[in-house]
Amino acid sequence: MVLALIAGGVALAARAQALSERLLADSDTLAAQSQATGGTDPAQSRLEAVAAWNLVHTSAAQYAMLKAALLPATVFLGNDNPGIKQVAFSRDSRLLAVGTQVGGIEVWDTATHKLGATLPADPGGFVSAVAFIIQRVAFSPNGKLLAANTGTAGVQVWQVAAPHHLYITLGAVRPTSTSAVAFSPDSKLLAVGTDGGGVQVWQVTSPYHLDTTLGSETGSSTESVAFSPDGSHLAEGTSGGVQIWNLTSSGPSTPISSAASAISVAFGLGGTVLAVGTGSEIQLWDTATNQQIGALPATYTDAGLTIGPPMAFSPSTAAANR
Repeated sequence: MVLALIAGGVALAARAQALSERLLADSDTLAAQSQATGGTDPAQSRLEAVAAWNLVHTSAAQYAMLKAALLPATVFLGNDNPGIKQVAFSRDSRLLAVGTQVGGIEVWDTATHKLGATLPADPGGFVSAVAFIIQRVAFSPNGKLLAANTGTAGVQVWQVAAPHHLYITLGAVRPTSTSAVAFSPDSKLLAVGTDGGGVQVWQVTSPYHLDTTLGSETGSSTESVAFSPDGSHLAEGTSGGVQIWNLTSSGPSTPISSAASAISVAFGLGGTVLAVGTGSEIQLWDTATNQQIGALPATYTDAGLTIGPPMAFSPSTAAANR
């Protein structure tokens, strides 16, 4: 009897030791995974660190939690819309505009993570909601205006500051639909690309009016538009190539690339380099010589994924980023 009790106690102790060792091993694994995923998935890294600490209070788990706490914050903004088409930050990063498939623009406060406003793309309710899928959104550099491209319903320009109201509607519903929008650096002009080819340049300061119309010399639909940093030139990316327009003269545009479809364009800080997204790579062009000076392979693309707008240069480097 005594021997049986002793044997039972030894077995229980062995099982407890085995469980303790397994929990310790699992905790160490989670702690290691937390540190490995910290650079790519902060949210997952935090969950793994907490799970490691909950299993066993080890120094490794404690260290993983401390490192995870220092990772950049990841915030999920509540959104009940079935699809998000475009997003854009204001220049000071205080606001995030979200264009949706159901025809509205949500403006979020990035500090409080609260929805500040919902702007209907069809304030008058005159056109079917099908026509009001938000395709592009853009803040003016001074942060006062928000432009939303609604495709066949033109471009809506909203006042950002409360009370939010529709400032102006640009572009006719037919015969041409809009495809791209971009503000000039001084926030006074808004370039509107069209599916029929060409760019309308509107003055959006009162009294607002159509300043000029630039015809697409490629005869192709306009996919993207971008102003140079000094506002003197406008790049037009089309399904047939790239044109650069000199806004200070009435002369013809300068063709930069015609070898591939240009679905995204962006000027570098000095305006001497133009990045062109073709769908499979990012081409870098010297705007003074009109020569290609480099290309960035899209190693991250997958089937059906293309390099499209928006594309921009980092403020502190010469690298182009999606």
